[in-house]
Amino acid sequence: MGNGTDKTVDKEKTFSFIELLPAGKWLLFLVGVGLLCYVLWRVIQLSLPEEKNSSKFKEVFRKLRYVFSGIVYLSLALLAFKKVFQIAEGGSGSKQQLIESIMQTQNGALLIGLAGFALAAVGIYQIYYSLSESYKKHVSLSSVDSKSGKFIVIG
Repeated sequence: MGNGTDKTVDKEKTFSFIELLPAGKWLLFLVGVGLLCYVLWRVIQLSLPEEKNSSKFKEVFRKLRYVFSGIVYLSLALLAFKKVFQIAEGGSGSKQQLIESIMQTQNGALLIGLAGFALAAVGIYQIYYSLSESYKKHVSLSSVDSKSGKFIVIG
């Protein structure tokens, strides 16, 4: 990648190389989505129960590893999206610039619509989840006094 004289390859050069490939913007977008999925997996791993035969030190180290790994991959995903949507550094209107740059792409309105649909679907599911009281099977109120338990169930 590059002129062959520079032996170091950094993330900017790598993303630039991907961007120059046929359908490079889409490939870079898919790389960003894949990196975000990996970050989500790290968050899920953080919430999983501790391993049975593991010391506290190993568990803390394991969780710290997941946190730092997630942060690194999140920064790479953001860098990929920044390159896809040509977002400049700094500026107070970066969210607006992001949406404007998405809307200027060929399928920008579709992407914004899908994001809005996904957000609405998550919201509707959360309402359903609370109204159906499905969350109760994941909450143990046996160790909570009755006054606090009512507040948890109502609130």
